[in-house]
Amino acid sequence: MPAAQRQLYEKAMASATGDGASGGDRHVTVRTKTKLTVNGKEYASLDELPADVRRLYDLATKTGSNRLALTASLGPGKMGWLVAGLVIGAGLVLFALGWMSRP
Repeated sequence: MPAAQRQLYEKAMASATGDGASGGDRHVTVRTKTKLTVNGKEYASLDELPADVRRLYDLATKTGSNRLALTASLGPGKMGWLVAGLVIGAGLVLFALGWMSRP
């Protein structure tokens, strides 16, 4: 958080907690406004995102997760295609390496 905003935040939190001299509990309400732009189209909230875009958003913003979670986001039945593509790709690389090492 930038220093200026951090200072405002700390002041607000200090005034919200207070020393109890004014009596009673305090209630703080914070409202934020979110605007997401995906491929030029604006969305007012995460709930408005199409399912596929939301899945990518969730994947991109997830912290501390395993990179293999990408395979789970492909959906049912597509894992086989990913494995087949990896096997074919590895085979092509090995073939090219073998071809280049010929005398």
